[in-house]
Amino acid sequence: MKILVTGASGFVGTHLTGFLLNRKHEVVGLARSLRNKGFSHSEYRFIAADTAQPGPWQEALTDVDAVVNLAGRSIFGRWNEAVKDAVDPKGIIAPGKMGIWPKAYREQQA
Repeated sequence: MKILVTGASGFVGTHLTGFLLNRKHEVVGLARSLRNKGFSHSEYRFIAADTAQPGPWQEALTDVDAVVNLAGRSIFGRWNEAVKDAVDPKGIIAPGKMGIWPKAYREQQA
């Protein structure tokens, strides 16, 4: 199965990616920064992008069987109004609202 993981460079994302690769899945990792690309593995591809903005990263959604969305700001640290505003889910762009769906969903709807 080919799985796209947003937030792939984060704490949960790196563990999930390793878990999936160990179970012979193909993984597309997506994160904001190139500095922590994650894994050097033949079944792993990394894309650096801001998922809060439309862009070429969305093309990767059309060729995967599943998406695990772990993108977001780290929740570790002192909580204040600025942090609460930054993790507000109203700013998330849902791929389905843009007419972009993973392959498994499209096949199910056909």
